[in-house]
Amino acid sequence: VQSVILGNLLATAACLPFMFDGGPPSTGWAYLFLLGVFQLAIPYALYSGAIRHLYAVEAAVIPMIEPVLNPLWVFFIVGEVPDFRAAVGCVLILLAAGIRAAISARSR
Repeated sequence: VQSVILGNLLATAACLPFMFDGGPPSTGWAYLFLLGVFQLAIPYALYSGAIRHLYAVEAAVIPMIEPVLNPLWVFFIVGEVPDFRAAVGCVLILLAAGIRAAISARSR
């Protein structure tokens, strides 16, 4: 939990100078609140609770898979087709993570 708090404080400090350039419109604050709760707070709470039950390698792979899955979510929700290279990279990374999970499960 402390590392998550420290990471968010560092991100806040890095972004603070840009906050005064102008804020979002009034409707933008509602969207920022929803993103803060559903995209950050809930996943951080779940990840912080789950990390105690994982090996270090597994705990590091989970955050690395999230950006890889973003093109897939965009494809499924918006219909935007990712570039061939992005699709190949996504498949390779997910395959490597799946193999790691299978090896880890087999060794337990």
